[in-house]
Amino acid sequence: MNERRENGSASSKLQRLLTANVNLTSTPCRFYGLIFLFLLALLTFKSAMFAGIGGDEGEQLIFAQYFDWGYVVRNPPLFTWLVIAAQSVFGVNAFAVNAVKLVVLFLLYGFMYKAALLILTKHRLAVLAALSPLLIFHIAWDSLLGFSHSVMVAMVYAATFFAAFNLEKNNRLISYAGFGVAIGCGFLSKYAFAFFLIALLAACLFDAKLRGRILNKNIVVTIMIAAAIVTPHFIWLYDRHAAMAGELAPALQAQGTAEHLFAAGKGTLSGIKAIVGFLLPLLAFLALFFPAAWRPKLPATDPEQRRLHRTLTVFFAVLIGIIFLFIMFGGITRVRTHYMFVMVLFPLLFFLRVQMAAPAQKRLDSYAGILTAAAVIVLLGLPIKYFAEPWRCGKCEHHMPYVALAQDIRTAGFKTGTIFAYWHPYPIAGNMRLAFPEARVISAKHTMAMPPLRPSKTPSQCLLIWSGPAQGAQANNTIRLAREYLGLSLEHADAAKAAKSVQASLSTGTKKTFELGYIFLSPGKGDCR
Repeated sequence: MNERRENGSASSKLQRLLTANVNLTSTPCRFYGLIFLFLLALLTFKSAMFAGIGGDEGEQLIFAQYFDWGYVVRNPPLFTWLVIAAQSVFGVNAFAVNAVKLVVLFLLYGFMYKAALLILTKHRLAVLAALSPLLIFHIAWDSLLGFSHSVMVAMVYAATFFAAFNLEKNNRLISYAGFGVAIGCGFLSKYAFAFFLIALLAACLFDAKLRGRILNKNIVVTIMIAAAIVTPHFIWLYDRHAAMAGELAPALQAQGTAEHLFAAGKGTLSGIKAIVGFLLPLLAFLALFFPAAWRPKLPATDPEQRRLHRTLTVFFAVLIGIIFLFIMFGGITRVRTHYMFVMVLFPLLFFLRVQMAAPAQKRLDSYAGILTAAAVIVLLGLPIKYFAEPWRCGKCEHHMPYVALAQDIRTAGFKTGTIFAYWHPYPIAGNMRLAFPEARVISAKHTMAMPPLRPSKTPSQCLLIWSGPAQGAQANNTIRLAREYLGLSLEHADAAKAAKSVQASLSTGTKKTFELGYIFLSPGKGDCR
């Protein structure tokens, strides 16, 4: 009997521990506060631990050297504009980019929570739905170390979804204005937002209550605000339609019937893998803890629940249909997993089904414990990555000793001016901007986004830089592109004589070294203008 009591007491303590996250988020203020502190801890650790930044973040630092209505035709400029704003507060450093990521991820969880409160009647289920992205690898982990536009648009998906469903309860001009802001920000985050918006409007028009809100004179306010936000960028994009056509050309190539059918089949299979892959490991845990919610028919007696379920089902059916039509008719054979950030809203539909299935309280408590464990694992993952990864990684992108390398280049004579950096296999350009914040940094990968020359009465210094030794393919590519895009007058023989290299060891105790090749041209000996 005593043994049973002790086991019962231990089990009770474990249960309280596992459900702590739901209890602590029992009010909106607590929910927002804990999410903010969690993300702040993560991104502060990241800024303090890792010497290098990744490709997406490096690109943002390059673009954020100046304001423009667009930078590259592949992605819109909203994330870059926010980085420019953050730089004005924090300076040119990694934390400026991480601060934007902090705000975006916080708003993602926040809008998921607000949307869940509109869909679900039970607060605990709304919290579980809003925290479920902690079990989506691309959001809980990869978004910390990479991704910019994809994370931004995921947040805007949640914001736009909330704004649309909020019209049902708040039929005011301010609500329509918010809907317009969300739509405008969506198109400035990722062009794939158009697929999401079509599916969302289709779902709203399918539902009688929401249809009355969409087919309303106040929707003019939404359209006008959205148009005002996106028009300057779309004008910029139109002026570069040739570059846009070049981006789309591979998907628009003519194909024979057999070839097109093969591509459509391969693309469809790839799309299915991408959707499932994006939602892992979330799907596995949802199947484990809520098997009843996967049944085709659920015992829903509440007509409001049935209405919302039909609406959300239409939304996802139309969305997935659009995605696969685009894949098949576009001849796309490879769909990357991170293209499916739009599926971040799936927990809203699933937990509505959970509510309809009325699961046992123990299942909800256990799932809450899994969410708690996921948050702890992510928190511990960053220091583990810092200490363990350098012993086994190939590229070690986030561990590169750029500070030491930049100091050697500075000692060689380069102070400021123009830096032209090759982009493969490391994002050197963005990291060089952190090391030389006063310099004009150009990435050989994004020559369309050419920072303007800064006023100077004297000729500026010029630095060409690449990864690897002083001589070789990387050096040749850098020099060739510098000639093409900067009009650099530098003969190959002269370049070979001027090329040098610097090396530095990773700062984590391993014997691995990282080498950069460079050519430093003093004022009057070369021109990077």
